[in-house]
Amino acid sequence: MTVDPREEGRLVDATKEAGQEHIFRWWDELGESDRDGLLAQVKSIDFKLLSRLVTSLLHDEEPSHCEGTLETAEVIRVPRTDEERQAEKRARERGEELLAEGKVCAVLVAGGQATRMGCDGPKGVVPIGPISGKSFFELYAEIIRAIERRYGAVLPWYMMTSVTNDEQTKRFFEDHDYFGILPANVRFVMQDMLPAVDFSGKIIMDSKSHIFMSPTGHGASLRMLHDRGAIADMKSRGLELIYHFQVDNPLIALADPVFLGYHDLNGAEMSSKMVDKNSPTEGVGIACIKDGKNVVIEYSDLDKKMANERTPDGRFRFWPGNIAQHVINVSFVERMRPIADTMPFHVARKKVPYVNERGERCVPDEVNGVKFESFVFDALPYAKKIVHMEIVRENEYCPVKTLNGHDSPDVAKQFMSNVCGRWLESAGVKVPRNASGTVTARIEINPLYALDEEELARKVDRNLVVGDELYLSEN
Repeated sequence: MTVDPREEGRLVDATKEAGQEHIFRWWDELGESDRDGLLAQVKSIDFKLLSRLVTSLLHDEEPSHCEGTLETAEVIRVPRTDEERQAEKRARERGEELLAEGKVCAVLVAGGQATRMGCDGPKGVVPIGPISGKSFFELYAEIIRAIERRYGAVLPWYMMTSVTNDEQTKRFFEDHDYFGILPANVRFVMQDMLPAVDFSGKIIMDSKSHIFMSPTGHGASLRMLHDRGAIADMKSRGLELIYHFQVDNPLIALADPVFLGYHDLNGAEMSSKMVDKNSPTEGVGIACIKDGKNVVIEYSDLDKKMANERTPDGRFRFWPGNIAQHVINVSFVERMRPIADTMPFHVARKKVPYVNERGERCVPDEVNGVKFESFVFDALPYAKKIVHMEIVRENEYCPVKTLNGHDSPDVAKQFMSNVCGRWLESAGVKVPRNASGTVTARIEINPLYALDEEELARKVDRNLVVGDELYLSEN
């Protein structure tokens, strides 16, 4: 299509006003298609927001997140007494009622690409099944189908994508027939994007005709679910609770009835799952009470002394680590919409591909840019009531972030085998382990065969022999 000169002039003026006119530096060298693409990007940028973020988060002194009175948040701990186990039982029963009543939906935030895991596509397409090689998306689809079958009610699935992966994600689901889920019960919601900037606040170009853009973080879900019509769809279905989770944790207890029950029985508007952090610098936000309000402080923003502080019994004082799983009332998202635009953004310093003075694309060896991200947990202070619930890390939390290392797919697959091994042993099946106690067999249990330990115990043959690998499915 031919570029409208008036539109071109208006957008060029907007970049000049924002001090970002370098975006059009190579304009005269571009063909029509490249010009159209660049104009579309420029048109999508909220320059006023970007200027505010650059001024407040880069040019001004960054605010201290640890000023004022800071205390450890109150958390429902993993049950240790009969009374706590009874409370957990009541919560489970209430959560199961909510699932059977069709009051719950799943919201997956999946706007990122899997470049750090060596995959050219959405994170959700990364293979994670220890034996099956199924993707994250397929795993979550199987869990949802198993939940629907158990409780006899639909669990609608909403997915937040981004410009960078929306088309790929939709095509992946179409190519796999939505993994057996009725397409009408899967809805894609595309979030907005912001440019990355260098340390002087200039927008980074990664080619002569393209701005490096990144998703605005999982906090965008509070705006996008409302603005893209998902909340209206939830209300039309009679949904009341959102199970909000991220794409990279294959151990997730999706739509956990205990968590749902604690949330509902306590009259909460927003709730979070927590793990006991395993080091002062573990990459989890820390749940705190700051000046009387519930907040989550990013691990990188927590004062070093506070991050290392311990109680007399040797535990970290600020121990509750947020694992990015929340139960959120649909009504709370509605109430938050006017406030969502004013929620804070956070700085993420990254290595960002860029174009040098000669117009050549370069991949930096060092951090050279800044992305701006919003976090959903920043809504916690606005909730009238919240619940934090501790979970056992080994059972429910092993995020996959990079191709190699402690948060790689290989580590997660071992954790998955370990969980399945514990389930089998609980059912009376002998499982091979090495001297350190690690399960040596590759084991995978399809959620449609057994959604949890109790269901497995009812189905599995106790005389089953576990060799080098075992895959249990309903087929």
